[in-house]
Formats: sequence, structure tokens, C-alpha cells
Amino acid sequence: MSSLPYGIFSPSRTVPVKTRLSDIELVLADQKLDGHYIPVLSYVPTSDTSPNSRPVLVYLHLGGFLFGDLESGDLYCRVLASRLDLSILKVDYRLAPEWPFPHGVNDSYDAVEWVSI
Repeated sequence: MSSLPYGIFSPSRTVPVKTRLSDIELVLADQKLDGHYIPVLSYVPTSDTSPNSRPVLVYLHLGGFLFGDLESGDLYCRVLASRLDLSILKVDYRLAPEWPFPHGVNDSYDAVEWVSI
């Protein structure tokens, strides 16, 4: 931490969130991708925009394919979906070491491919 500039995480750098996060519908499902089921969580704004005309963002949680789950980045996804009026699909890809490389990468790719169809 000593290599970071002083004050980089100071309260003056935080941005207040003024978004009504209750305007987001959450849908949890197991989506069959490439022959197996992957848990996915959808964030869909409840605005007047038709869900079919709204852009979709596939969100892959951080963790280097070792850590993380569907709860990772929840607030971030809610704010993005609400402020940008887009649908977000969060993928709970398989993690190492239980599922070695390339399972997590393949799950992520399969989710992007599924959304693009």
C-alpha cells in the first residue's frame, strides 16, 4: 500500500449514489449452457423501455476464476442497470480448483454466446 499515492482512498473521492435501486427486477435462474447448468442473475430495470430493445451487459465477477459468486458486485450491477437503463446478466461461472482451467473461461464464453443469439 505504500506505493499508492497518499489519499487515493480518501472520502473526498467517493461518489454518492442517488439512484433508486428498488427499480431493478432481479431474476435468478439456472441457464443450460453447453450441456450443463450455470447459475445466472439478471438485473432488469423496470422502466418503460421494452426489455427486447434494451442493451445487455454480461458481467463476470472478479476473482481470477478462483473466487467470487453471484453476490460479488451486486451494488455495482444495480447502479449500472438503473443509471444506464440496460439489462445485466451476471454469470456464476465454475471456479478452480474444483473446475480447472478452462471451465470458467468456457462458461463465460458460453454465456456471452447465449446472450448474442
